[in-house]
Amino acid sequence: MEVAAGIYHPSRETVLAVRQHLLENCAALERLLVESKRRKLCGDLQGGELSRAPKGFDPGHPAIHLIKKTDWLLDVTLDASIATAPDVYKEVSARFRAMQPFVEFFNKPLLAARKPTVRPEDHW
Repeated sequence: MEVAAGIYHPSRETVLAVRQHLLENCAALERLLVESKRRKLCGDLQGGELSRAPKGFDPGHPAIHLIKKTDWLLDVTLDASIATAPDVYKEVSARFRAMQPFVEFFNKPLLAARKPTVRPEDHW
């Protein structure tokens, strides 16, 4: 049984938005990733990674290890026997709750990009 959250095989626009977000907010993500309870429940950050810095990004940036990623995932595999155990809901929901701040971190740049622009002609 697998529980996962994050961004998997995003579009070019999404990758750029996330990388820009990481430039300014890498410390917040680092804090989320090292939190012991979350790490115990969700494991380490996973996902594909480029061999070098993407074009236009400083290879010396402190978050280059995050910026080089092509996917940003938390993915934990639970023992299959949990699927029929009485506490399956408790085990799965605990992981989703632990992953929520991670999802919210990555939603910020994506939601900002989706905000509609208010045009003067839209107002009466």
